[in-house]
Amino acid sequence: MWNDPVANTPSIVQTNFGPWGTSLPADGESYCAPTSVVMGLYYLGSNGFTQLAPARYAGPDDRESILFERLIAGMLGTSPTQGTTVLSGLADYFAARGLGLDQYTYISTGVPDLEWLDTQLAANDAEDPQWISLTVFSVGWFYKPKEDDPGCGCTLCNDGGHTLAPLKVDLFTQKVTINNAYPMSFLDVPNEPSSNPQTVTLQLVPAGMTVEGLDDPQQYGEVMTDILGSGDNFAILWLAASWTIAASALPTTPGYAPATWQIDGPKSLNTNEATLTVLAPLAGQGGFVKYGEGTLLLAASNRLMGRNEVCNGTLASTLTTDTPFGTWTVILRNGGTLALAPETSDPVTVRIAPGHLARFVVEAGGGTLRLNGVNSYAITIGGGEDGKLPNIIRDNAGTLTLAPGGGIAALGTSQKVLVAGTGDNLPPLVDGIVSPAILAVDTDAAASASFLTYDTSNGFTAAAPTLSSSLGINGVTASTVYEVVDDQTVDSGGAPQVAALELNGGTVSGGDAELLVGSQASGHVAGVVMNAGSINVDTLVFGAAEAVVYGAASDGLEIASTLSGSGGLSTFGPGTLTLSTDNGSSLSGTVNVNAGTLVAAGASATGSGDVRVRSAARLEVPGSIAGPVEVTQGATLYLNNGTLSGAVSIAGIGTDSPMPGGTLEGAGIISGAVTIGGTVRPGTRAGILEFQATTTIAGTGIIYWRLEKLVADVDSRPGEGWNGYVFNDASSGVGVSGDAPMYLLEFAGLGVHPDAGDPFWKQPRRWQFMMFPNGYADIWFGDGNFSYSAGNFGLVLEADNSVYLTWTPTSPQGPAQRRREQARARRRHLSPARPAA
Repeated sequence: MWNDPVANTPSIVQTNFGPWGTSLPADGESYCAPTSVVMGLYYLGSNGFTQLAPARYAGPDDRESILFERLIAGMLGTSPTQGTTVLSGLADYFAARGLGLDQYTYISTGVPDLEWLDTQLAANDAEDPQWISLTVFSVGWFYKPKEDDPGCGCTLCNDGGHTLAPLKVDLFTQKVTINNAYPMSFLDVPNEPSSNPQTVTLQLVPAGMTVEGLDDPQQYGEVMTDILGSGDNFAILWLAASWTIAASALPTTPGYAPATWQIDGPKSLNTNEATLTVLAPLAGQGGFVKYGEGTLLLAASNRLMGRNEVCNGTLASTLTTDTPFGTWTVILRNGGTLALAPETSDPVTVRIAPGHLARFVVEAGGGTLRLNGVNSYAITIGGGEDGKLPNIIRDNAGTLTLAPGGGIAALGTSQKVLVAGTGDNLPPLVDGIVSPAILAVDTDAAASASFLTYDTSNGFTAAAPTLSSSLGINGVTASTVYEVVDDQTVDSGGAPQVAALELNGGTVSGGDAELLVGSQASGHVAGVVMNAGSINVDTLVFGAAEAVVYGAASDGLEIASTLSGSGGLSTFGPGTLTLSTDNGSSLSGTVNVNAGTLVAAGASATGSGDVRVRSAARLEVPGSIAGPVEVTQGATLYLNNGTLSGAVSIAGIGTDSPMPGGTLEGAGIISGAVTIGGTVRPGTRAGILEFQATTTIAGTGIIYWRLEKLVADVDSRPGEGWNGYVFNDASSGVGVSGDAPMYLLEFAGLGVHPDAGDPFWKQPRRWQFMMFPNGYADIWFGDGNFSYSAGNFGLVLEADNSVYLTWTPTSPQGPAQRRREQARARRRHLSPARPAA
């Protein structure tokens, strides 16, 4: 007999991970579905299905518990702002963990009732069970529209939904016992784990009621509690899903082995900052498309014949032989990492992309090939052996780092990375090194990098540059790969040229002087590695070549030279690189921030071209940028009181995935048109973010407000005690018709929080938040974390075309009141703002 589900299903509250839910995206406000599924998975784990979940839940502050919650949200495609639309992604989780299609059944219904739930849950209470069930159901939130509410044309209008974990059904009393991921949504109880389990009554929707989106509503059941089913708020069951798993799938079953996962097309998975270990052997014509930070770890044989794309995070394998990533092409982009992660000390002899004409492709945003540990490695890359087609392809300014676990000294000796084929299949050498867009990274704390050379016996090895201690910079030639280890000064009027430049502790300076790097020719790459030191020569010249600059995690990496070039600039590496001069008239072409932080401290520091900030990278602007700026998924643009003259686009938060969108943060001025689909938030201190041209914040977005200290409009103003946003163009809009962004509130320190008990919160307050001095096109109010025990926040548009955040205290506010306030907040969602009378 299985464990009692009521006693052995942990109570998990979706907003309790970290202080006020901050360990989950958007404070966990949209995480009811993954939380309910996770509770069911822990019940399976408690009964021995430990391939699906740990046997015990360690609590909301445990890092592994947080990551498990995030992982399941990733598998379900949970959006930080829109929630979960389908539950089918759990099938991929089961397959990854070795649960075969013949070991479980899946059933769902759009009209769940007590009998249906009882049938699905019966296996969990059987005397001699052959099956065990994981079941969830969802309710739609409905309300009665008021006379001044245009409503939906029905008796009850919908304003969202909620997913729950049923535990046991009593058909005699018509009650169901549940764990509620948001307990105060059903009962007048605190939103804490101790408020579960809950037992509620179900009854059919009364005759005569019409319900938005539901045909024949009288066939649906509704939840009846002290705060639901009467008055204004209703919860009607509208979806349920159940996975019934065979007892023979227990890992303790004699002869048990994970089932093979057959993949015959592209399989998109988002690990959402967690690690998904794939226990199943892999086979089929397909491959993985890996999204999200975190790791997809392959722990069994791989016979996949399709393409693998690492778009974020890490795709790793524990295999030490054969084809750990299948046989076809591998693509790295947006900082993705391909990792060999052996769990033993055995030698690693593997092939990557070995299929006929398969390639290893480094795309926009670049990536890393990482060799974990100090094992002996012999890796062969690519399937081209015709002497013509290159096996390593670089597209769209991608950059690649090789990271041997034994350090750079092991590369080419005990840890070899070889490329298949001959002739043009191999990496070309110019001046004795491969393209500076491919570097080796050491194991020191700074992740120092080195240029590479290549030969067919040893593969990639660290190049041997000429040291500045043996040859002064004024004596170099255009074929010198030059390493600066002490201070070097270019003669006045001088213009020495090097093939590539590496800084390891020295500074290059020289007034009225130039330093030329690379061939200066179009289509070539001019490489600079900055492990430590700075460049202060008057002008750093790249000509028509593309400049590629690596910044290690060292302090003080700065290029104080005017940059001259027309081939663009790509930066990568974990460190912070500062450009501190005006490059507006001297540098053109696209600037790609592939990794790390680029600080545009000078006027027009990035030149006149477009700037693209790739996933996990950061662009900081205390100076100014002239060209358009594109911030992609997972990237950040930090306006540190700087100025942006061009258009700005911030990638959108996923509507059916955990994709985080891009982030715009800080304070300053943006003169160009702005489109924000992601997050806009304050920087490290209060300030004003001013939009001077047409600006649109999409309904997928999140707008943050943060209170720095206990002040309000009567004794402070935006930019001092809290952050503010100014929209100067009358065609600007926050949200679009029928789609409002989420508003999230932050408080600087525990003492500032409304529920910390400070008397400040006992009085009504207001703060000027968003200002539209010349008018606006649309302002739509969405929901957010507005309700607290001490009172409620609200948004109001005043006659001065400013949106104010208001505070109304209560004394004190119980869970039921908070629930009603949240329901009212949801009804403001998708409501256009109009000036208050």
